[in-house]
Amino acid sequence: MIDELKSICNYSDKQMSHPTAQLMYIDMVSQDEEEYQRQIKQRNRELVVDAVLDNKIEELNNFRENNNSSIAVDLSSQYNSTVSSSGNQVISPKIMKLTLTSKKFETYQKLKDEVIDFLNQNTKLPKSIAYGPMSSLDVKLTGDFDQDYRRIITKIQMCSSIISMEGRIGPATSIIYGKKSSPYINHALNQFNGIQTYFSELIDDDKIIVCRGNNQDQPGLILIDNSRTGSYFFNHTQNWHKQYCWFNII
Repeated sequence: MIDELKSICNYSDKQMSHPTAQLMYIDMVSQDEEEYQRQIKQRNRELVVDAVLDNKIEELNNFRENNNSSIAVDLSSQYNSTVSSSGNQVISPKIMKLTLTSKKFETYQKLKDEVIDFLNQNTKLPKSIAYGPMSSLDVKLTGDFDQDYRRIITKIQMCSSIISMEGRIGPATSIIYGKKSSPYINHALNQFNGIQTYFSELIDDDKIIVCRGNNQDQPGLILIDNSRTGSYFFNHTQNWHKQYCWFNII
């Protein structure tokens, strides 16, 4: 079970003595992402002033609820690559900080279910790409098994390449799939070059999620196993979605 967790998220076994933890990690941030975060902070300051002077507390709370990085938000529509006004995207490494709060450990199966449920709930919208000849990754079945099989395998390989390009760490390490794609995945077990495959009833029947499991100090879904003291930590980094790619079979 631990090997499965390592392939679908950033799993680590570490003894923690406090109920909260501050994690430092390195992410590759574009100039556009930094500008967006600056605008968020500026708007937050303005609303704080309005809340104090004009008692507009509800507006401030709504803004923070929709923009707090510690809340699981479906980022499915935010994957289009952007460039600066000069036509060149400026990308640089940046040290980021993430706050984690401990939860009660029960079983490793429940940990895995929590990670998979998070992925399923936050990939409801199709992942679109702004480059290449395709605007959507979804696969439309033709009814010909061999042809559909080849299309699905090709799309999984494409997703692995997208993770490598967007996440800038490496290719996919695992696949999580639902019932509808089971015949095709089972037929292709020797085609994935070390990528682990996992069926889950928690995933939508027509969905395939391609995953990249990283280290604790890298972006993604952070899972710290502190089960020896009866707890664990789980949270997502700001750009966790760049370590995952998904599509539906329609």
